Amino acid sequence: MKLINSICVCLAIFSYKASSETLETLRIAIYTEMSNTTINYSVFNGPQIEVIRSLAKKLNVTPKFISCPIRRCLEFMKTGKVDMMTNIRKNKERESYMTYLSPPYLKQSFPINFFVHRNSNININKYSDLSALRIGSIRGYSFFEKFDYDTQLNKRTVTSNKQLIKMLLTGRLDVLVGREFVMFPDKRSLDYYPNIKKVNFSYDKFVSSYISISKYSAFYEKLSVMNRALKDLVDSGTIKEILSSNKN
Repeated sequence: MKLINSICVCLAIFSYKASSETLETLRIAIYTEMSNTTINYSVFNGPQIEVIRSLAKKLNVTPKFISCPIRRCLEFMKTGKVDMMTNIRKNKERESYMTYLSPPYLKQSFPINFFVHRNSNININKYSDLSALRIGSIRGYSFFEKFDYDTQLNKRTVTSNKQLIKMLLTGRLDVLVGREFVMFPDKRSLDYYPNIKKVNFSYDKFVSSYISISKYSAFYEKLSVMNRALKDLVDSGTIKEILSSNKN
């Protein structure tokens, strides 16, 4: 009986230590197309990174940033391989495996634009004009509900903007969809940009951006604590100050 009790105590101690170690490091998936985020020699920088660092400091944990294309980041969230994502828009499919911290840390209006080849005679003035076109986008991106769940559109997805641009310029796509500041962060340095034009149609509504937690993360049990910490950062103006000071 003493031996059994000793084993139980040891197992309990091991379990506690494993749990404690798990909750010391917060793994954050950063999708590689995220605006204004740079990675130099494995050091992450940018406004979204600073927001997470502030949240991690308040939670007394160490942030570990993991770079991945957005589709892979979402897959990591599905399995709990990462704990958190930032700059995420709500949609039904994502809510099955992640929970959004409250409140949203940012409300922004950045239009969803559509781009065609400069020499194209394609005119897109309304949503229905997309119906006969080959539309390219980044795999895993969410744009707006009508577009995301429209199964009648001919949508083709790839993992990078570079692939999209090449497919448009070589005639394998008719139109690209995305936010201009994400797809073309520095137009002055892009040789191909003069060959691309923006069409009249766009989708422009205010969108709330969230920080989300994987339902399979060890941090999920700390959801209420994380919500309070985020609310403190929002209410104090800390996040607004971070995002404002990082504007170009």
